[in-house]
Amino acid sequence: MRIWKFLPVDRRLLYGDGRLVEVGEKLTVDGEIVPSSRGIHASRDAMDALMYAPGPVAVRGNAAGTIVQGRNNLVCSEFTVLAIVDASEVLRRFARMCALDVAHLWSPAPDTVRFLRTGDPALRIKAYKDAASVAYRRVPDDSAARAARAARDASWDAGTAAERAAWLAANAAGFALAETKDRHARRLERMLQQLIRQEVRR
Repeated sequence: MRIWKFLPVDRRLLYGDGRLVEVGEKLTVDGEIVPSSRGIHASRDAMDALMYAPGPVAVRGNAAGTIVQGRNNLVCSEFTVLAIVDASEVLRRFARMCALDVAHLWSPAPDTVRFLRTGDPALRIKAYKDAASVAYRRVPDDSAARAARAARDASWDAGTAAERAAWLAANAAGFALAETKDRHARRLERMLQQLIRQEVRR
């Protein structure tokens, strides 16, 4: 079964495992497989995997052996690693695209729109302040507030901390999800696949 998972920047498994994940390796876990406790955790869809991401390193692989299915994730006893990429920049771009999808709901300032389109670091702080002012001012469940929170998170700390890229992307997608869930899922899959192809050609 082909799956996605994300890792921290050190590329090591969580849940007390600690093994370094490398391309071509087959990782196995002995004993009982227990969700959120023991086994290799992943998801069939990249978007689902992103929602559990502890970091920006995207891993494509095959799950086998004992597989315990969850609602939007799984835990397996065997995982063969096909590709590993640092997706930090892709995830930041994805976050901005998610925010753009729902920008019409809250009328962002022109500089905010330019930041979301280009990622220009000179505009990041302006974009963050613009989005935050709407995100905090509006009723939390209001669609404009959710859309502004997507932009806020897409512009927050975008130039630093690779570890946060996955968290920011997941948040931005989550705030925009009701309107654009399927589009986001297809987009993220395409972006990660393209990144993997680029890495293979190097």
